[in-house]
Amino acid sequence: MRFLPKTVLGAAAALVTSYGQAGQPLFTRPPRCYLDHEASFITAFYTQDQLGGSPHAHPRPRTDFDFIKFPPLSPAGQGSAEVAGDLLGMFRATPAARKLIGYLTTPAAQEAWIRRPGSGALSVNRLVPLRDYPDPVSRELAADLLSTASVRFDASDSMPQIMENAFNNAVLEYLDDPGQLGVILSGLDQVRKASY
Repeated sequence: MRFLPKTVLGAAAALVTSYGQAGQPLFTRPPRCYLDHEASFITAFYTQDQLGGSPHAHPRPRTDFDFIKFPPLSPAGQGSAEVAGDLLGMFRATPAARKLIGYLTTPAAQEAWIRRPGSGALSVNRLVPLRDYPDPVSRELAADLLSTASVRFDASDSMPQIMENAFNNAVLEYLDDPGQLGVILSGLDQVRKASY
């Protein structure tokens, strides 16, 4: 893997930067990077950053940041979206638990969730109007999700915790030394066999 100079921060920076801070170089003057591959929740981090070190200026959706769809890797992926999500489970079917879950799935509860400025949350309830999203970037992300033909969960979010941890570490190991791909994949196979 080769990073182009002056377009990305590079492997060394990726290894020591948390995802919440990865986009900060987008907002320096001049920008030190131009793309940050993240989920919609990252907008909450962006709107808390400070532009040019100013304690009062925060990046604004559509003015200071926007998004582009990740392109499909093959024609089969056209019209598909990879998502992550918050899941809800009920362990005891009490009347109160049923009432709470029933409420949390309503448009009113979902609107309260998405209206929080900088939340980056998108509703799965199709009855939530796009106009209720707090900014144009959130509205467009929600519209894209609603018009997607196929939605699939991010594989790393569906893995057992031990496998997810190994996968995340393997990505960093690969960035550190791409020549070790075979060893890294073999290690992941061992974790897979033990955890599934």
